[in-house]
Amino acid sequence: MDSEKVYKMSFFRHLYYIFLSLIFFLIVPGIVIYSVIKGNSDVPYLGMFIYWHIFGIFFIPGFILHSSYYVNDRNKTIKIDEFENITISNDYEIVTIKKPYIETITNHHSGIHNSTTWNGYNYSVIKLKNGQKYIITCLIIGIDELDKRLSGRILIRKNHFISTLNYQ
Repeated sequence: MDSEKVYKMSFFRHLYYIFLSLIFFLIVPGIVIYSVIKGNSDVPYLGMFIYWHIFGIFFIPGFILHSSYYVNDRNKTIKIDEFENITISNDYEIVTIKKPYIETITNHHSGIHNSTTWNGYNYSVIKLKNGQKYIITCLIIGIDELDKRLSGRILIRKNHFISTLNYQ
């Protein structure tokens, strides 16, 4: 096992999860702006606008999910040491969870292997033997990395169509 490893949100982790939705919401306005600059008046702006809004409905759950994950993990840092102890710190608290106190780690995964924009979002709930729970989302550490760092201990996987943070 490696020595201590620190995880926190990064720009590239954000971009990895939100990329498809971001491209969709930027491509149509980009086409319209480009057409206006080039003086192309035969582009069906109203039709593009209507289609953009109709298909945009399918991207909204991904944005909502991403936003709630971001709010949950904003300014949070996760540290996993060589003894598989987890330290969670944020602006107002530092909690160290020793390996023997972990009862279960349940991972809630979105998408059920389909092509939705929120497929791949997941979060893990670390439940301690005293009943306390701590949540870590994929914006900080993915399930594969967490599973590897904790050597597959006590990991329960649950799939949901959309894994909102209320499945705790």
